[in-house]
Amino acid sequence: MFLTHEQRAAVNPRISAWVEASAGSGKTRVLTDRLLALMIEGADPERLLCLTFTKAAASEMEARLNSRLSAWSLMPDDEVRDALNDLGLNPTAVRIKRARSLFARVLTLPYGVRIQTLHSFCERLLRRFPLEVGLIPHFRVMDEYAAIKLFRDAFDHVLTQQVSTQGSPQEVSQTTSSKSIQEPTQLRQALMHLSETMNYGQLCDMLWDLLGQRRFATSVGQGGDMAAMKRALGLEQNHKEAYVAAFIKRTDQKAYQRLVEALDALDGPQGLSSSAQKTKNLITAMLDHPCEETYAAAAFVFLTKEHQARQRVLPSKIASALVCERLTCEAFVAQETQRFLDFVDKIHAYRVCAESEALVVCFDAVLRRYESEKKAKGVMDYEDLIAKTSALLTVGDAWVAYKIDGGIDHILVDEAQDTSRLQWQVIGGLMDIFFEGSEVHKTLFVVGDPKQSIYSFQGADPRLFHDMRAVLEHKLKRLSRPFRHLRLNTSFRSVPTILSTVDQVFRHPDAHKGVGRVQHQVCDTYKSVRGSVTLWPLLDKNKQEDSEGYTPPQDVRLALTVVMSVQKWLQEGLWLETAQRALRAQDVMILVRKRGPLVDALTRLFKEAGMAVLGQDRFALTQTLVVQDLLALARFCITPDDDLTLATALKGPLIGLTEEELFTACQRPQGDRVWDHLKALSHPWARAAYQKLVAYREKATTATPFAFFTHVLWAQGGARLFFQHGGEDVRDILKEFLTLISAEEPKVGYSLERLLGHIEAQDITIKRDPSTKALGIRILTIHGAKGLEAPLVIIPEASHFQPPAQKLLWCPVGDVYIPVFMRSSLPQTLQAYKAEMNASLDEESRRLFYVALTRAQEHLVMAGTEKARGYEHSWHALMARTLTAKGACDAGTEHKEEVQKEMQQGTQQAHVQTQGRMTFAAARADLEHADEKPSDQDDSAQEGQREEKRRQEEGVSTTQETNQASVKDRAQPRSDKRYAFPPWSSMAHAPLHTPIITPSSRQSSDDANALTTHAWGEKGNAVPSLSRAQAAAYGQAVHGLLAMLPGVPQAAWAQKARDVCAWLALSPDEVSMALREAAAVLTDARFSFLHDPRARREVAFSALDAASSWMPHADRGHRDKGALVSPPTSVPLLSSDSSQAAQVMISARLDFYVAQPHEVRVIDFKTDRRPPQHMPAAYAQQLGMYAALLRPLYTQPIRAYVLWTRTRHLMQALPDEKGQQSV
Repeated sequence: MFLTHEQRAAVNPRISAWVEASAGSGKTRVLTDRLLALMIEGADPERLLCLTFTKAAASEMEARLNSRLSAWSLMPDDEVRDALNDLGLNPTAVRIKRARSLFARVLTLPYGVRIQTLHSFCERLLRRFPLEVGLIPHFRVMDEYAAIKLFRDAFDHVLTQQVSTQGSPQEVSQTTSSKSIQEPTQLRQALMHLSETMNYGQLCDMLWDLLGQRRFATSVGQGGDMAAMKRALGLEQNHKEAYVAAFIKRTDQKAYQRLVEALDALDGPQGLSSSAQKTKNLITAMLDHPCEETYAAAAFVFLTKEHQARQRVLPSKIASALVCERLTCEAFVAQETQRFLDFVDKIHAYRVCAESEALVVCFDAVLRRYESEKKAKGVMDYEDLIAKTSALLTVGDAWVAYKIDGGIDHILVDEAQDTSRLQWQVIGGLMDIFFEGSEVHKTLFVVGDPKQSIYSFQGADPRLFHDMRAVLEHKLKRLSRPFRHLRLNTSFRSVPTILSTVDQVFRHPDAHKGVGRVQHQVCDTYKSVRGSVTLWPLLDKNKQEDSEGYTPPQDVRLALTVVMSVQKWLQEGLWLETAQRALRAQDVMILVRKRGPLVDALTRLFKEAGMAVLGQDRFALTQTLVVQDLLALARFCITPDDDLTLATALKGPLIGLTEEELFTACQRPQGDRVWDHLKALSHPWARAAYQKLVAYREKATTATPFAFFTHVLWAQGGARLFFQHGGEDVRDILKEFLTLISAEEPKVGYSLERLLGHIEAQDITIKRDPSTKALGIRILTIHGAKGLEAPLVIIPEASHFQPPAQKLLWCPVGDVYIPVFMRSSLPQTLQAYKAEMNASLDEESRRLFYVALTRAQEHLVMAGTEKARGYEHSWHALMARTLTAKGACDAGTEHKEEVQKEMQQGTQQAHVQTQGRMTFAAARADLEHADEKPSDQDDSAQEGQREEKRRQEEGVSTTQETNQASVKDRAQPRSDKRYAFPPWSSMAHAPLHTPIITPSSRQSSDDANALTTHAWGEKGNAVPSLSRAQAAAYGQAVHGLLAMLPGVPQAAWAQKARDVCAWLALSPDEVSMALREAAAVLTDARFSFLHDPRARREVAFSALDAASSWMPHADRGHRDKGALVSPPTSVPLLSSDSSQAAQVMISARLDFYVAQPHEVRVIDFKTDRRPPQHMPAAYAQQLGMYAALLRPLYTQPIRAYVLWTRTRHLMQALPDEKGQQSV
């Protein structure tokens, strides 16, 4: 693809440029080409810096850059010359040579070309200069979840102290440490005030949101100027009570008394009218009980509910009775109306100040605790990176400026419209250091699109984009540096029909605010391509019930319409002219404003229809059914008497009871537990469920949490069951769940119970990368779809106009911002800020609409439900006006009703054609016949045969027989290629391609046999022999004591032994015997290394390993010094066939190992009663595997031993350099 004139100007490496790039105009290509041009012109790749908005964008750009460079290194000279010509560079011999060598140069850089997010850049910069901003050199950056947890802990600490201290000034002052709130009672009063309108979770979330608005929170965290705010609101008295008392004192009591008397005089036989009686009651209450509440109620005599002056206040008959000493009746009413307007406004102002002050005081205390905890732990959150870097760049440190200026020659900034004010301060600080006093040729390149600025909740503001352009242009002109302001409006994504529609939509006066007037240009490739924009009529409100008395919600009806439409397009093979092929599932993108019931309904119905769907791009992990089923099973293993948890586990896919079976299992005598009742049932399904649950419980008591869940999912086939119920979405959920378990279990001491509580207390949200090339229909939020595209885009909920709800209104007061709770009734002084914020939200909603429209390449469909409040400002209404203006349909009501009627009756397909197949209405009638073969064929028979052949080659058929169940059939998930289960989901049910080896398990039976066939005592002190179960329990007891007793005072060993062995089926004498055996080993001076603080005990691990590294082979001898030696060749572990032994899965548990300076010592404890004189081959091979897997982790020699606990004999498992086995 050749560059346009504007793109080539933007790529010019000799100038600085500010580029406004519309959607689909190829800005990523321009950024990549500019990087290439800079390097061709002689710029050192190490001195380039490209800042992106997301990690995904950075990865994509880096991949594109490396692909181009690697291609250049292998191209013939003629092709390299053409590539340089396309960049606008003269292809001299020197440039061609440099182009060929750039790939090798980039590969030698430690980090490659610096293409990174702004946060990554800030982190790397702060690691170079930590002391200059008061950081410890090895600080850590918390992820979002760790930051939320730390903030919640800080909030809990502040809240707990206020509840527990009950007026302890010392402790409270330590909590707040703020001059603005020295009195502990002020913080307590603030919390009490906020608790009247918010619960614990709401207040914590509010404070966290406040922290996220770091632009404002920095000022608020310094205390806020509440006195200045009161002055700005015109509050002269410091307290509301004083103002109310003054207002009451100024009230003309006599005039109101005469008003009551006049109303009494009108009270004839028929009584007063309802309004007059209400007026009398309000005024009487005001006079009898003068206080804020009665005066606020009396205000409605003169004011409406909207706090506007009433047109008629008093009956005309009493006007003559209300002439006071100076005023007529009309003047009195006007005076009191204004007084009460001021009164209500002041009351609202006092309320706002009280709420804001309480919020500021509470936030100040929590923020100080949060900052203190971060400092103590040596951690930072993401916003700290930006704030600290901004401070570093603005402090004016000459050394810092010198080091930064010496490392960067060219800066490129991507997605500049999404940059917040604080982030612009970082970039501005770089600009100041970058250009001032430098004689080296340096450039700054900024690209963005203010029409796509949709992240105001992160501080983005399109006005900043224009303001910073003016600042940069002024700076460069002052320095006489070349600068250009360019616009890229040629779209390489969308076809003419879509682009012309987008242009027309935002020409309307109601739509161009916040977006502006746009005029897209079509690239030459798509000028002749036909596309479509389809606006479905609003879904009528349906109150009809089905045969079972069920009325489906509108979200479900809308989702059903969308799913059946997509199913029909896929079955009929909707032709894509841009791709020259039929529509596929991955070509469909459905965009929503936010996740909710519609997304759930779409996902479920697509799965039931047998279509591949990727599901949501963001979901709460612990709220998914898969994770809830796994947690319920684990919770049951800990507390089997919890009937609800057991019932949940029984109903889930892992056990899979039907409704009838579950009812039978729970239908028990009063007082009985479900677990006991299930055990007593004789039904086959009950016995199977009981045995399966018993096995799960036994595994939970002996395995780490990670080992337990992997056992459930793989060894017991749980993953396959989840796939059958949940489809392809389950893969990501299980992956994220197991990753979480693996990361969190060390933090809770490998305790399953503590781990469950730890996970359930967290709000863990998983974000999928929407740019992943997965084969399925994508359902995304518009924010998540930014930067993506699809041939067919559907916007199903376009009829509702609902700007995002805002909890806080920020009011500038002096040099600080004060947060104000958003309410319908705010003082007049703040109404202007509220109107400004609402206008800003409306503008962002239209920019969001622009982003949604421009994701479509060839086909765009919009839908909606019934008209709701504000429909005239909705996207559906904007599109309807646009299509009407373009002649897509008649604007008359009669025609519109006729079209809807025809579609409801299903008599014909009501498509109104215009240029480029633009239609106003999609025929819903066709949806009822989605499974019928279309009657008309636009293509010839020969073309149809070729298409059918191609689709069959791809595994997709258009014949009626392969059009499996529609949505209405509620068919089972299809087992076609799109829903083929991954191999690892059926490990327990099919031959393993990757063998799983559990080394210790093959010895367990031998250990038990050794224990059962030998007497316990020695020297004549014999004890009864043990059964296999007792022997296994005894061995577990000794192993557990050897792991748990080190570090415990010896005086407490007996109690510890009882605690460790409580869950084992051992008698007190057997526990004492196990303790004596373990204590004898631990107190033996020869084994002092067992108490080494660096030691690790009971370490469970699993790994893929090449079997050839430890499998027996006759030709394998000693490796280099300190390396492992192959186990004896007489021990057959696996087949020696290399095809079968290429790779195996090792799953094991190390009893003990310690990394010492001179060696890594691996110990396996054995409880055999009569240890052999020589190392058993099986034991040698087991430890050989352990040592081989530890080998890549350490440089020291690895020694593997067996410690026979009964005789306290240490035997080396593998020959050392002298060939000795026994130590």
